[in-house]
Amino acid sequence: MIVTDTNETQDSLLPPCPQPITKCGHKRTKPAYRFQRNGSRHYGMQCLDCGNFEVMKKVDIEAIQPLSTVPEIDQELADSYQEAERQRYEEIADWHRNKFFNKYNAYLQTDRWAIKRAAVLERDPICKACGVADSEQAHHLTYAHVGDEPLYELVGVCRRCHEKIHSHDMTKCFCRECEQERERLMQGNS
Repeated sequence: MIVTDTNETQDSLLPPCPQPITKCGHKRTKPAYRFQRNGSRHYGMQCLDCGNFEVMKKVDIEAIQPLSTVPEIDQELADSYQEAERQRYEEIADWHRNKFFNKYNAYLQTDRWAIKRAAVLERDPICKACGVADSEQAHHLTYAHVGDEPLYELVGVCRRCHEKIHSHDMTKCFCRECEQERERLMQGNS
């Protein structure tokens, strides 16, 4: 949970959290089966409107229709339902990311963060990623305790390395100063 020095008005900028699709609620369904990865059949009812498939016990299906006459699921319809459900979950994830970043960005504007950042840059004057450039920014090693993070969860890094860390390509810093320093160090070791 993020603790900020600002009020919670940032959350009011977001629409309410979208809810996942759990049951479609449509009335038009038909018995169907689908194959599982292990080759077994799962019987259930497939919605004719959206494609949702609800697994049921064989005995419940047999009460409606003999198993030998139950058709295979309409896969195209089921796929469209799965895609709609995936998009809905992505909307939910986006909503939660936006909520987090609204609070996180507000926290980065607080005096509490400024004090921690200054302490990290004083402790780590040289970038902990490339070991060459001056530290300019404090990087969170984890976001689990943002707002109440201990200093050991923060490291000083240069701007270029910080960008690489967040681009998930942190093999090394490619800024001119770091490359020149690496070359100088390599020549000194020969």
